[in-house]
Amino acid sequence: MLKVNRRLIFLFLLGLMFGGAGLIPGFSSGTIAYLFGVYPVLIGTYASLLKSPKQLSTWVDVGVLLVAMGVGAYLTSIVVNYVYTAFYYQVMWVFIGFVIASIFPLLDKIKRISSNKNLVFSFVSVLPIILGVFLINEFKPQTLIPTHGFLSVGIFFVSAMLAALGGLLPGVSGSVVWMALGQYPRFLFAINRIVFADIAIFIVGSLVGYVFFSSLIEKVLDKYPLISYTLLTGLTLASSLWLIEYQSNWTLLDWMTQAIVPLIIGFVVVLLVYKNYMVKKEG
Repeated sequence: MLKVNRRLIFLFLLGLMFGGAGLIPGFSSGTIAYLFGVYPVLIGTYASLLKSPKQLSTWVDVGVLLVAMGVGAYLTSIVVNYVYTAFYYQVMWVFIGFVIASIFPLLDKIKRISSNKNLVFSFVSVLPIILGVFLINEFKPQTLIPTHGFLSVGIFFVSAMLAALGGLLPGVSGSVVWMALGQYPRFLFAINRIVFADIAIFIVGSLVGYVFFSSLIEKVLDKYPLISYTLLTGLTLASSLWLIEYQSNWTLLDWMTQAIVPLIIGFVVVLLVYKNYMVKKEG
């Protein structure tokens, strides 16, 4: 019994961390799990629902993780909602710094599993992803997405599923998916103000996404590790394009205080976490 309780406490603490990270563009459950060396726990817990759906312990593990992620998301939303509103541009550029720095764990993983020839080929293969995301960002499809009515509910549900996928992938951010689909303000408002209807849609969509995609990711990463991690690197770099916000009339001082310095701060924070924790652990 003591062993079970310790596991549940461990899952709850991880869930708090994962839930908080999921609300911050540039971070995700997968990124945090990978940084701290518990990625198999994240993927395995959700994937176990498909492998052992009749075991009560499986549902308990998933339930504890989901509840903890909800609590972590709510606590983080209080801070993020205020900061996001009061310091919008600085926050967006800090997020960009988070995103760019989060590719380092992926690059180290790629270096360990590839030859130089394969590495060059794989990185060339991610260029279309970066170009595609850039074109999508220029087109801004999120401006065409309805914000009211039945269709908006379906879009919010699909966004939750895709955000779950983004949250599971190391280096990719679920919150960037919310932003790309124009649902981040609604998502943040629902969590912060506890809008039960939207939270219910979010929970169901996320659970479906987590369970389905976790099993798929587990198989793909195991069978095609090199191409998977290089594609993740491309998606991570490309996702930063969705976060770029600025005013055309900014002066040099504005660029320094609202973009460049915040970007450096975000970059350094993630890099320090990685270099001082994950690298030492792997070493």
